[in-house]
Amino acid sequence: MRIARTTEIADLPEVKKLAPEPLSDEFSVEYLRASLRASNRAIKEFLIDQSRVCGLGNIYAAEALFLAQVHPSKRTSTLSRQRTALLHQAIREIITEAIDAGSTLNADPSDSDSAYYGGEYERYWRVYAREGLPCVECGAAIKRLKQAGRSTFYCPKCQKR
Repeated sequence: MRIARTTEIADLPEVKKLAPEPLSDEFSVEYLRASLRASNRAIKEFLIDQSRVCGLGNIYAAEALFLAQVHPSKRTSTLSRQRTALLHQAIREIITEAIDAGSTLNADPSDSDSAYYGGEYERYWRVYAREGLPCVECGAAIKRLKQAGRSTFYCPKCQKR
């Protein structure tokens, strides 16, 4: 068995398409602002696109949007400079929180169909998979909508359009 060298991996076309990771220096507020302005997608769909933000999946995107008080259907090009800075901070906070908690994924390396539930971070979820439950901030019922074939959870009171 041969292990690929880092330079070989970095040269793969699929890897070259990946955006900066949220905790990297390249993922700056300026990078996020420019990327958002260049798009007009729903913000949640944008965030889970690995060519825009690498490593931010469905759960973390929903949680970051909640912290930044951004509705998941809001158009990327309409996000203010101030709200973009809050979203940038929220993304980094959510990723750091998840890492510190041991992640969301409780995966068995021998099981390629491992569930995304059961990891320690699950107990920190504010909106994800909490449809109908009260918001941790305001008490309103958490709502769910479908975006890009995925469930999106949000608080209709805290995350207004």
